Amino acid sequence: MVLSRLEDDDSPDESPPLDDLLTEGSPVGLFRTDAVGHCLYTNPKWRELTQMAIEETEGLGWTRNVHPDDSADFMQEWSRFARTGMAFHLQYRIARADGTTICVLGQAKALRDAEGEVIGCIGTITDLTERQGLEREQLKLSKLESLGVLAGGIAHDFNNQLTPIILNLAHVLEGRLDEETRERLAEAKSAAEEASSLTRQLLTFARGGDPVVQTIALPNLLRRSLSFALRGTSVRGELAIDEGLWPVRVDSGQLNQALQNLVINARQAMPDGGGKVTIAAENAFAIRHPSLPKIDGRFVHLSVADTGTGISPDDLENIFDPYFTTKADGHGLGLASTLSIVRKHEGQIAVVSQLGEGTTFSIYLPASAEKPAPVDHESDAAPVKAPERKGGDPTAKFRILVMDDEKLIRTSTKMLLTKLGYDVLTAAHGEEALELYESLMDTPKSIDLVLMDLTIPGGMGGKEAIVALKELDPGAKAMVFSGYSNDSVMANFTEYGFCEALNKPFQPQRLAALIEKHVQPS
Repeated sequence: MVLSRLEDDDSPDESPPLDDLLTEGSPVGLFRTDAVGHCLYTNPKWRELTQMAIEETEGLGWTRNVHPDDSADFMQEWSRFARTGMAFHLQYRIARADGTTICVLGQAKALRDAEGEVIGCIGTITDLTERQGLEREQLKLSKLESLGVLAGGIAHDFNNQLTPIILNLAHVLEGRLDEETRERLAEAKSAAEEASSLTRQLLTFARGGDPVVQTIALPNLLRRSLSFALRGTSVRGELAIDEGLWPVRVDSGQLNQALQNLVINARQAMPDGGGKVTIAAENAFAIRHPSLPKIDGRFVHLSVADTGTGISPDDLENIFDPYFTTKADGHGLGLASTLSIVRKHEGQIAVVSQLGEGTTFSIYLPASAEKPAPVDHESDAAPVKAPERKGGDPTAKFRILVMDDEKLIRTSTKMLLTKLGYDVLTAAHGEEALELYESLMDTPKSIDLVLMDLTIPGGMGGKEAIVALKELDPGAKAMVFSGYSNDSVMANFTEYGFCEALNKPFQPQRLAALIEKHVQPS
């Protein structure tokens, strides 16, 4: 904007000079001193930031509100500036009259006369408080990203090791065992099945990942989540589930994790380890919650309520923030990951709490009009046997090719499928799998289904191999499995050419059911 005096206006112009407008209205604090550092001028922004009146800045009084911890550095830099006339540049803190502290960047330049002698200085102070807050948040995000990369690698290797453990324990449990041995092995298998959640929780929040969704009925999932999270504690768990509860489209693993986070959080809030946690589920035709926007539609309303100590109003504002925790041994990622999971399912989450009266978390998930998928076989049920071919040789078996770089996974998966009545071949990488598949095409021994590991270090993994397989045989069927549950291929497997996706570690019953679905006789 250019300010100028109108020449044809005879009235006196009372507007302040342009220099005054610039300094008095500047968004940066400005000051000027004489040769020995006595303050001659401060603008309104300088006084706003420092909370000092004009009379307080006389002489060297303007330096007295430098934070005590930064005073020595400030005086050293100022002395150097006064002695040499070289530019002053220092980040320091100001302790203000209202008890607050702000961080500023102070900069100054020497003013010289015609002979080059220093006659004073002009300078600025810029508030860095907001910028530092943004930098701290960015640092948190960077840390989370690094943790996510690390967690992804750990999760993959961890889940690869758990897969043969679970498959082999399932195989042993089908044999003749005494009651005590069976009980111990069953406990070991159950622990192995839940162990992958240790890395999945961090992985879900830190690196995200699209949910691998299917339409499910919720009662069994709610029952398992509550039971597992309260196992080994004196906290009582209750379920209150409406009859005719609508199904939802969710990633059952992620939703189970979110619910367990809430139940564990509730359990830890109980005085002396006692109390009660209630999971309730009901149909809702709208979202009606004091902390959420009102939305009409078909929702399933889940609530996790406890009789614990409650959450203070100050803490309530921060509970979903990463790294915020009131527990000495906590990391603050549990509720943050729960929030992430709910949002990924296009849901809403809110909390109500009163000190001494407990806490209630409410989750609203969009209801599904689809029919729920068949419930997974229980872990102690026998996997389904391989179907028989129609016509032809009644002894002919469906042939499965298992591709995985881990020998233990190839061996244990082959053992399981062979026992179920399939003819099983194995390959360590995509090149070997394609060679085997092509060699058996157009023969009575052709391959009916390929199980592909998504990622194979140093070799062709499932994502590349499925493209080559479809070029070789457009009608080929392949299922992908991976320890990287957050990979986009796992969530959108059909877009990549796969007929199914299965996360490691997997239940023998789940694997058998999916294979049966895709090798049914025509």
